[in-house]
Amino acid sequence: MKKLVLYTSKDCEHCEDARSVVSEVATEQQVGFVETDVTKVPSEHRDVPTVCIVDEEGKEECVTGFTDKEAMKRQLEKLLGKTVV
Repeated sequence: MKKLVLYTSKDCEHCEDARSVVSEVATEQQVGFVETDVTKVPSEHRDVPTVCIVDEEGKEECVTGFTDKEAMKRQLEKLLGKTVV
């Protein structure tokens, strides 16, 4: 099962908005949702917010940054519709 992983930090100004979008998309698309503090992960996910779509084999495709809720929602829905490479 695919899941969405949201990488956040305590001083991230857009993480709350990103969290609401990721939660909504995860519910609509029926995929798992996990939130992780960036201080506990490899350095490639240090830019926050970063959202990764992880497939059953552990492969991931990530989106970094936040512009607005609708743009992020469209981007995640598009990524969920294709196979992670």
